Amino acid sequence: MRSLGGFFLVLCLALPAVAQTAGTLRIAVPSLPTVFDPHKAASPLDIAVANELFMGLVTRGADGELVPGIASSWDISADGLAYTFSLRSDAKWSDGRRVTAGDFVAGFERALDPRTAAPYAGDLLMIEGAEDVLAGRRAPRNLNVSSSFFGKLRLNLVRPSANFLEILARPIAAPVPRHVLGGETALWEVPESAVNSGAFMVTNTGTGLSLVRNPHFFERHSNEIERIDFVLAESADVANGFVENGLANLTLGFSFVMRSSSESRFLRADGGRALYFVAVNVRRPVLAVREVRHALAMSLDRESLLRNIEVSGAVAAYKIVPPDILDEVLSPPASYARLPAEMRGPIAEVLLAESQIGPSAPYMIRLIYPLGEVHDSIARHITTVWAPLGIQVVATGLPQSEYDQALSAGEFDAALASGRRGGTSPMTYMMPLTQSAGSLNITGYDEPDFDMRLIAADTEPDGASRQTRFAEAENVLIQDQVILPVFFYTPRHAVADIVQGWIANTHGVHPLRYLSSR
Repeated sequence: MRSLGGFFLVLCLALPAVAQTAGTLRIAVPSLPTVFDPHKAASPLDIAVANELFMGLVTRGADGELVPGIASSWDISADGLAYTFSLRSDAKWSDGRRVTAGDFVAGFERALDPRTAAPYAGDLLMIEGAEDVLAGRRAPRNLNVSSSFFGKLRLNLVRPSANFLEILARPIAAPVPRHVLGGETALWEVPESAVNSGAFMVTNTGTGLSLVRNPHFFERHSNEIERIDFVLAESADVANGFVENGLANLTLGFSFVMRSSSESRFLRADGGRALYFVAVNVRRPVLAVREVRHALAMSLDRESLLRNIEVSGAVAAYKIVPPDILDEVLSPPASYARLPAEMRGPIAEVLLAESQIGPSAPYMIRLIYPLGEVHDSIARHITTVWAPLGIQVVATGLPQSEYDQALSAGEFDAALASGRRGGTSPMTYMMPLTQSAGSLNITGYDEPDFDMRLIAADTEPDGASRQTRFAEAENVLIQDQVILPVFFYTPRHAVADIVQGWIANTHGVHPLRYLSSR
């Protein structure tokens, strides 16, 4: 695919706030979008843009909750293995052609075709035939997905899934326009000439590519945003400054973890909790040793760290899923949480000595993190507390786009990371560590027992039993310490006063199609 970065609007940085055109939204982003194929969207920014360009059977409302998308309604069989969707008659592609059930069949086949190399194809493995198709053992047409002339689509599953409708709201489940597909797989290599099923489409403004309203989209709102331009910012701190100074109206693709004293009035809090953690690359031989990871985890002085960085609402974390999502009675924190702080260091020394690591035989770790004041402070803390153990940390702060690339390429030993996939289910916090998570599994973790337990939880129809099974899955993660939890915090976004329709929610989802400006 040819590079699109040079086409984007980057001169916004030099424009005064008053120059903004009415009905235009400027969004500060860590990198300019270059992926417009919904099945290949991987980064949080690419996924957010894909959700604006493509609508699936199910989508998200202004409050982040699941609502009908191109499907007006659906029925689920009593055993949870068959979903039948009725499609809207007024859903159209941006070229005016009707979106059909056959377009969705083609979309699922393309998403699971190994030639597409869709990073999140594993999300669809509960569809009957999907595992064999993705592995190349069967042709995509063998998926158990069918359409009818009456606007009906039927999906058959190999197992029930409490998470299936949420998955259908993601870009990986987007339809493709069969009437322009032909034999071409690179549908959106020239995005401004592509057709889209969502509220927006891509246009070339002469100075760059922007998003503009799809004139054939079935849902219209008064005073809505007609055009979206992108402004490049290397960090969350810089992006927040752009919103404060009127150079941008909104931020997208950043994780705002900021000191209480430096928070601006433009930062709006979402509901729920996000996890800040150290991701450990278990592809490295030494870091693949569980005892080494336990030593690194228990030596972190979370309480002291939080007193120094003063992140608003942050609490020390010793588990993966917040206690209000998965009760500690069912899923207790790591055992070292019960040890006095003065005991953790000596035990960590013993654990590292078993791998021949110590002050006289140091081991070097390359730690990466996104640029930002809080991340800097946390990196310094880690460098300080690991040094006496014989762990030499080379900490490198990177612009958000370079950081994201390094994570996806596995070019790190440890990384400061944060965030969640959206939602209030324990699945949100744990799914990224499964093998089916594709590039989202930045640690390289591969534990069949964990995957099996998480699938069992997703399959469980009873709510209470499902929580118990989720706890069993989290216990595997806590025992393995593949990610080292540091603290839970409240996610935030920078939103200008002129932006209307932004609704705080526990899912952390804010569809741009509902926004307007005053």
